[in-house]
Amino acid sequence: MIVTVEVDRVVELPLTKGASVPLRPAELRTLQYEPRPWEWPTVGRDVECDRIVAGLEQIMTLSVAENFNVPVDLNAFPVYAMIIAYPVDLSLIKARLENRFYRRIAAVQYDVRRIESNARIFNDSRSAIVEYARVVTELCLQFIR
Repeated sequence: MIVTVEVDRVVELPLTKGASVPLRPAELRTLQYEPRPWEWPTVGRDVECDRIVAGLEQIMTLSVAENFNVPVDLNAFPVYAMIIAYPVDLSLIKARLENRFYRRIAAVQYDVRRIESNARIFNDSRSAIVEYARVVTELCLQFIR
């Protein structure tokens, strides 16, 4: 590693092409997204994410949600990945909430709506799975609201 000195700090340059420069904790904090007050309810992102996770966990225990708790099994439905461009399931949404992936609550709602949308695209619109997706989506959206 080559070390150079700037005005107030030492800069470590990588020795090889394609190598990386380590980020300091303060530099990392400046790169992290800080939600704006209007993007989440007044209680804040952390409290709201935890609340929605608790609600999703309850919804995931319902039999109507069983098919949407985990990703679609591509061994059973290999064509699913070719038809559905943006696959979403409740465990993915839950993990994203736990990891504070979403920048705004509208993005959570968008992913929840994709569950029903994907079910409609992949299945017959009159099938039970599409109706279950509608019910689960509406339950999730009501809880988020």
